[in-house]
Amino acid sequence: MRAFLAIPIPTELAKKIHSDFLFLSDVGKVIPPKNMHITLNFLGEVGEIKINEIMERMKRLFLARFEIELGGVGFFPSPSFIRIVYLGVKIPKKEEKILKEFSNSLGGAPFTTLHLTVARIKKRPNLELFSKKSFDYGGFVVERLVLYESILKKPNPNYREIFVKRLV
Repeated sequence: MRAFLAIPIPTELAKKIHSDFLFLSDVGKVIPPKNMHITLNFLGEVGEIKINEIMERMKRLFLARFEIELGGVGFFPSPSFIRIVYLGVKIPKKEEKILKEFSNSLGGAPFTTLHLTVARIKKRPNLELFSKKSFDYGGFVVERLVLYESILKKPNPNYREIFVKRLV
């Protein structure tokens, strides 16, 4: 199964972000609120043994709830060739270090730059549209980490929760 480890975005916040980026619908695809998350590690195709190992490691992970901030728009791979529009993520250094070490220990493709993908772009958008809006969403408390299965379907992939690690 295709799997990844992520921080889910609270429903109401995801709906607000989705609404704010609908202006990109004519040049790409805005991520549906139910699919919004911050990927910590894309694990790729993994078998049941590896999934069970990851779940056991998640159970042993000690991490308190922490606040994360979303804001500032960015582009991958660059502003001159946009394929992804994302929001920046700010996380306290202590929690970032713990998550990075944990994520790196799992294999797969751990995060290098934390971000929230908000749209996948097919045609170059007018960059002036981004200067007319504020893309700061404040913070939210991270209460859980989720191991998801990614089921590729059209028009959007389905993400099924495999395991939830509740933070203390």
